[in-house]
Amino acid sequence: MRSLLSLEIDGEVVFEFDRNTRLPGHQRDFLDKMDEDMDRGIQLVGSDIREPDILQRARYVALHLLQAYRENNQPMLTATCAYLVQRVPALNTVKIEHDNQETHLQLILDR
Repeated sequence: MRSLLSLEIDGEVVFEFDRNTRLPGHQRDFLDKMDEDMDRGIQLVGSDIREPDILQRARYVALHLLQAYRENNQPMLTATCAYLVQRVPALNTVKIEHDNQETHLQLILDR
């Protein structure tokens, strides 16, 4: 397993998160709160998902990762990356491609 989670946008790695980053207790609690919030359902690609599975949750969080990157929101970058590496350990890259004003997100897992 790679030690870094990469955010790739349009073919370029723009951010990397070290999986070994230790989070303070309040941030670990925040990750649990994220799960509690998603337990009530999420909206993903215009669809209401009442009981999201782990990959749907990961896609939802990855979209927030992209937003945090665009806004240079370091605390949210850390929180979203930490969530992804803890909940989906096989995830190694969040790949974003833009095409005709659409955003395509792909989660690339270790094989």
